[in-house]
Amino acid sequence: MGRRARDIKRWFRRRRGGKEFRPVRRGDSSRQAQRWMLFGMIILFMAFSAHSFYRFDRRILPLVLEAAELRIQTEINNVINAVVHEIITERNISASDFILQKQMHPDSAPVLSVNTVLVNEICNAAAQAISERLNTMEPEIVSVPLGMIFNLDTLAQVGPHFTFTLAPIGNALVDYETSFNAVGINQVHFENLK
Repeated sequence: MGRRARDIKRWFRRRRGGKEFRPVRRGDSSRQAQRWMLFGMIILFMAFSAHSFYRFDRRILPLVLEAAELRIQTEINNVINAVVHEIITERNISASDFILQKQMHPDSAPVLSVNTVLVNEICNAAAQAISERLNTMEPEIVSVPLGMIFNLDTLAQVGPHFTFTLAPIGNALVDYETSFNAVGINQVHFENLK
């Protein structure tokens, strides 16, 4: 370092109260601006992501759940019908097997009652078979086009499709309810509600 440079350093040190002189580098201010620009871009990206997730949760997810519910409900109804049909054909059950007819006195009218043992057996067998079939069902794939976000019928099928995989979870619960209503003299109306 030359004498002239040392003199300039001393002069600046005296002017600053004894502090070391550091010349300002040309790139310091541009680097700081780049850092602020990067920080701003990160904040904008986070805000855009949060808005996108909010929009997805409010617009697309209910449509996906509705479409999935319709498809899964159809599959579950098919499984229930198949299981009940198999149980009835395996056991060779007819409608008359559900109602027991007893005669209290030889001259009195017959008394009708429901064969609850048979009904409970069918319900238990159906619940087990339906639960097994639902657990072995393959997951349902639902795809929703991006155009559904805009709630316009003309754009409903436009854009790339989001695909979701859904599977039924849970156990089957089988319940029944029957009722006998007096319709007239010695007449009874039997109704199976479930």
